[in-house]
Amino acid sequence: LSRSITAEELCAQFHMGRTRLYDVSAEYLGCGLAEYIRSQRIAWAKRMLAETTLPVGQIADAVGFSDYNHFSRVFRQYAGISARTYRKNATGQ
Repeated sequence: LSRSITAEELCAQFHMGRTRLYDVSAEYLGCGLAEYIRSQRIAWAKRMLAETTLPVGQIADAVGFSDYNHFSRVFRQYAGISARTYRKNATGQ
């Protein structure tokens, strides 16, 4: 999850066309591929925020967000709070 994942790579890996890949992901994951990948990246970021002292920008990069501002927006969308506030709440600091 730390690197960019494209639909083309997944299609080649699973030997299926793009439409079939999207249909299968919706059926088994309950959402689109991009949404699933984002949710997994945010879950990973939450664990890192709670368990490490790495700077938020470094965590954003480690979980596959090369743009800190984009990470901040997506994190807030999924968690309902900022990454810094999440860390404070998770660590009691």
